[in-house]
Amino acid sequence: MGHSRLPKAFLRGPPDSTVKNEPRPVVGCGIARSILDMNKPMTHETPTIGHNVREHGVCGDGNTDDAPAIQRLLAQSKPILYFPAGHYRIGSPLRLPSHTRLHAHSLARFQLADGAGKDVNTFLLCNADPERGNENITVRGGIWDGNTTHNPRGVETDRNAYTGVMLNFHNVRNLTLLDMRQKNPSAYHTRLSGVRGFRIERIRFEDTVLAANQDGIHVAGCCEDGLIRDISAVGESCTGDDLIAINADDALDRSETRGKLGGPIRRLRVERLRADDCHSFVRLASVWSTIEDIEITDAIGGCRVNMVNADALRFCLSPLFRKDDERYAGGVGLLRNIHIRNVRVFKTGTDRSPMFRLHERMVDFKVEDFERVWEHDAAREAPTLEVAYVPATEIVLEGVDGLAVEELAAASSCTRFDTVRMVGFQTRTPLHRVVADTDVAGRFVSGCLRFEKFRVEDSRIDPLPEPNWMVAKGQYIVKGR
Repeated sequence: MGHSRLPKAFLRGPPDSTVKNEPRPVVGCGIARSILDMNKPMTHETPTIGHNVREHGVCGDGNTDDAPAIQRLLAQSKPILYFPAGHYRIGSPLRLPSHTRLHAHSLARFQLADGAGKDVNTFLLCNADPERGNENITVRGGIWDGNTTHNPRGVETDRNAYTGVMLNFHNVRNLTLLDMRQKNPSAYHTRLSGVRGFRIERIRFEDTVLAANQDGIHVAGCCEDGLIRDISAVGESCTGDDLIAINADDALDRSETRGKLGGPIRRLRVERLRADDCHSFVRLASVWSTIEDIEITDAIGGCRVNMVNADALRFCLSPLFRKDDERYAGGVGLLRNIHIRNVRVFKTGTDRSPMFRLHERMVDFKVEDFERVWEHDAAREAPTLEVAYVPATEIVLEGVDGLAVEELAAASSCTRFDTVRMVGFQTRTPLHRVVADTDVAGRFVSGCLRFEKFRVEDSRIDPLPEPNWMVAKGQYIVKGR
């Protein structure tokens, strides 16, 4: 089933609507207001407790490199450092030891100094001992600026080049990031790898300079037991890439990925996502490693590409497996116990990829209470749901109207397609339940604008071959490219 076979009702939209494939202003609707309110200053002011760094040799004048003075204070094991409003120029990474609490005023600006992005170990902020690990680190408040204009990423072939990652935490237990404004990194805003027990809350992205791979919160392999809540991206093309990336596998020798881990990711809660114009709200990247026990709740706003991208990195510059490799003919990845609910989103650009791009093997994958905000959608030809490359034994779609069911049935080439009218729903038109599987090509596509529940019960889970080093690192060369 290709995109050309989408239901006609989906393509023409609701009655009296006009299809225009161009970005639309969102001012005036309830959803838009909930996003535009993000332009207000952060309301959770950091308490003025701890050692005031301005009384201990830190200038905050925007001219002095404050990194050495701040690092000296960190080395003195002071329990809490407080940063008043000011402009803190940072010429070398701020490395946080265990049991550090860094509190900053909402107008305390930490900016990576011009030319400070020198090598693979340079970040604006990171933990002090990634090899042996750190614990109990809290950062609250502040504006964190990666200054990408004057700190471009290094060349891809230089393995010691600057990664462009702004905040990096590797091998940390009990990490807390609160009430931060983050802007203008050369790659990821915040990267976690091997972090256990973390809380990331009330983070706002405000990019004014765009760069490739500008993920918001990038959760890499071997992370578990985390809460990510109240995350917003304000303005056009922000974030430049995924708002939340949950990447158990990746090409680990690209500039922005160097130094992070591949491995399973478990037990994460993601709540209250807001975006004016992000690339994709959530990525779930699994090829060999499991992503399991993930709850994603309450996503509102606009995305240029996907609500959820689970394509096993098939379309990235450094894919992790060859598409013609017969060993992967039955599918790749494993998403287990993934529950998504309360979603109100629309396309802000003309990209025609589906809202939910599901190209990885799934066990108990569920989406509940979804609505595509049609009046603001700029890519109405794009499908809402696509399951592909995975032979699924059962796909259930509940709470869809009769017209959508009829045209879905007409376009479907699934070997199984059963429908039944649902009872107990007080709606203007009857709602239906559809039970289907994928077609002979391993695909299921739907363009429905709203549904109560979408569920993939079980895709066939065959053992996968172990990745060899070159493929895992994304270093093989595809002929003809």
